Amino acid sequence: MKPTAVFDYLYRYRMPFKRWLWLGAGLWILTLIALMWLFNVNSQLNVVKGLAVISALALVLLYQFVTIRYFTNILFRLHCFLKATREHRTTSTTEHLIEDGEVGALFKDLQQTTLALEQFYQHADTVAQQQQMLSEAVKQSTNSIVITDLQHNILFVNQAFCHVSGYTTAEIIGKTPKILQSGKTPETTYIDIRHALAKGNAWSGELTNKSKNGDLINEHITIMPIKNTQGEIWRFMAIKENITAIKRAEQHIHSLAFTDNITKLANRHSLLQQFEKWQERNFAILLININNFKQINNQYGLVAGDKLLISFATKLKSTLPADCFIARLNSDEFVVLLPDCNIATLTTLYEQQLHLLQGEITAGILQTTINCRFGACIYPQHGKNISDLLTNADMASRRAKHSSKKLVIFQSAMKLEYEKQMKQLSILRQELLKPTHLSLVVQPQIELKTNSCIGAEVLLRLNHPDSPNNNIYSFILLAEHYGLIKKLDQWVIKQSLLLLLELQNFKYDKKLSVNISAASFQDPDFVDFIVQLLVELSLSTPNLTLEITESALISQPHIAIKNAERLEQLGICLSIDDFGTGHSSLAYLQQFSVCQLKIDKSFIDNVTTNVKDKAIVETTLLLAKGLGLKTVAEGIENEQQRLLLLQLGCDYAQGFYFSRPITPDAFQVMLTSQSFQVSD
Repeated sequence: MKPTAVFDYLYRYRMPFKRWLWLGAGLWILTLIALMWLFNVNSQLNVVKGLAVISALALVLLYQFVTIRYFTNILFRLHCFLKATREHRTTSTTEHLIEDGEVGALFKDLQQTTLALEQFYQHADTVAQQQQMLSEAVKQSTNSIVITDLQHNILFVNQAFCHVSGYTTAEIIGKTPKILQSGKTPETTYIDIRHALAKGNAWSGELTNKSKNGDLINEHITIMPIKNTQGEIWRFMAIKENITAIKRAEQHIHSLAFTDNITKLANRHSLLQQFEKWQERNFAILLININNFKQINNQYGLVAGDKLLISFATKLKSTLPADCFIARLNSDEFVVLLPDCNIATLTTLYEQQLHLLQGEITAGILQTTINCRFGACIYPQHGKNISDLLTNADMASRRAKHSSKKLVIFQSAMKLEYEKQMKQLSILRQELLKPTHLSLVVQPQIELKTNSCIGAEVLLRLNHPDSPNNNIYSFILLAEHYGLIKKLDQWVIKQSLLLLLELQNFKYDKKLSVNISAASFQDPDFVDFIVQLLVELSLSTPNLTLEITESALISQPHIAIKNAERLEQLGICLSIDDFGTGHSSLAYLQQFSVCQLKIDKSFIDNVTTNVKDKAIVETTLLLAKGLGLKTVAEGIENEQQRLLLLQLGCDYAQGFYFSRPITPDAFQVMLTSQSFQVSD
């Protein structure tokens, strides 16, 4: 073995620390003995002694060198370990020199400590990352998060809280959540929160808080205790979800479902709910209709009509008792539930308060006068369910429409009349689908100066075996109310044009007058329908006069004017029927292409005996003459009326005095025989 190898082995050899110390002590003793032997006065110095002493000293020096180097190495390794520990590094040089003995055991412990620290640091890094993630999640959460101490002082809030509440972190830290209370949350809710937290339980529910600027905030809040490592409650944390938008959406949906969008009164759904609540008590149902509201809507526009409804609803709430329930059913129909109300109290209520709903009303810039009709019934006397009650109240309201009384209370006889109307409605619908019993009659119109026929008015008849002796006007009223009048008008116009075509084959060059409803005349497609019929029937010059009431001119005048102009271009004359009985207006006579005025029978009946009726007729005739319009008097029944009208300057007349309404075949015979002429 080479000396260097031996030296290196000896240098790196490690023994137990106690043995090493005993070895050092032994070397010093040997060296001391060698020195004593060397300098013993009784002995002689020789080479052997010298070498022995030198060897002993060399061993001592080598021991000292190795020992110093050994301890230096230990200190260095300890330094490296402590430095790595301080820098959170778990890699050191302890594993390079592993020996037996106390120092070896020390470094084995240091190596195990290193491994333990490595695991600790890894775990600490993982925990730190999780805490960082949790911290960022809390900070960036869209839900507001608040942490308080046990005295409810706020220690932490996230950005979402600041955004929702309007408070900055500096403004809110140290305050209590009471700063957010709005007074809208019941005190019992806060009591429940305190009880739950006192028991160490979480609480979840909704609170209505307020922001810094006073805005209300609806929040769904979960409040929970936070425990420390000893299991003791240490903090409280609240997670708050802002549900203000959701609540507003719910309120909006509820409003759409249970509130009238225009008047903000209850609607039909809300009425049904209220009826369910009131089934155990007596009450009256009052149905209120605004008369002629459709005309107001058409004349002033839908916006003005809506404002009028709002003003009427406000007036309704201020007029009626506070404990009643008010709802709007449809366009101009309101319903009121009056608790503990009978017929007597209902009558008194009308006399003292309800009549105030009529008269002048202001809606924005619109000032007008409204009239109402009232139909009422009593629960449970007049019905057990809301459907029957509303039907019965509607029957009473219909009766009020054609009665001098504004308030009509339901009676059982009205139900029979209603059933009769429904039967008539069914007949009318069947006839419009397949006309079997619908027919036309005509009543000749006579020129007063010449006593000759200048035309005839077409009249509708419906002689159904299931509804004998019914006035045709009851069918027409039903058609108007249930939206069938346009179909009825179209059938009458088509049959009239077919009759005109048939009469023209007998050299008939006179006119036929046909009544049409306001609904048809206000229809933008009305003239197109007539044009289509004229093309189908090849009638190039229709001798046709359309009779319309004054209400047809007033409602939606822009459409009516356009239709009147197009009819004039077709050569069709417009006649104002029942002139003077509706909304008479000279302005409309100027705007519309009118060729004829018809004086209503109500003025003709007493024209020879009543001064006022005579004055009205005479004024109407002068007005028509001044405007260049022809005049027709309706309902002539005697010679005195004929002579007076002739004297006053009336152009044409019709009535039983000349002829009752007759069939088209009889009219053709009359035209041939001229049997309608009368003597002067």
